[in-house]
Amino acid sequence: MPDPVKPAIGLLLPSELEQLLDDAKSHPGIDGSKRRAFMRRYFSQAFPCPIDKQGRMVLPAEMCSKIGLEKEVVLVGTGTRIEVWSPEAWSVEQGASEADFKAAADLLGL
Repeated sequence: MPDPVKPAIGLLLPSELEQLLDDAKSHPGIDGSKRRAFMRRYFSQAFPCPIDKQGRMVLPAEMCSKIGLEKEVVLVGTGTRIEVWSPEAWSVEQGASEADFKAAADLLGL
């Protein structure tokens, strides 16, 4: 069995984070205790990402280490957010999601 793909760091605008919060609060399929558990876990992993004087985003070392980021990263746009992947994990993810990508592209007529 292959190693599981390490997760990416998701970068969201404050407005996207607010939308996620609103969606979690109002989703009819999530009851109160599950909603609180989700929000507790999700938002406990959120952190502000300061921009340094040279305009670079500073990611916490602990998060980078957790997902195997070292010298190089892959930035992946998803339309509403950016994901930060290690090159190795991104390569594995691309291979693992190829069939789903092709199926979705076919449904969209691409």
